[in-house]
Amino acid sequence: MNRNIKLKLAEIGLGWANFQVMRRTYSTLMGDLGIDGKLVADRCGHTLDVTQNVYRQTPVASRLPVVNQLEEKLLTI
Repeated sequence: MNRNIKLKLAEIGLGWANFQVMRRTYSTLMGDLGIDGKLVADRCGHTLDVTQNVYRQTPVASRLPVVNQLEEKLLTI
């Protein structure tokens, strides 16, 4: 990682990205594409539970409608 990838990441302004960031990005993108969770977990070297509950992130586009609904509800109280 440090020898090959880290230098390339620094060249494009992503020097802060580490293996954990890449693992989370990979898990999230594969999940969004509908790839089987077990396959993603196997590729990441973790159990399905860890991959789904630790590494996979909910996309902002999915969170925004929920926040908007909550805001609307709070304004009617």
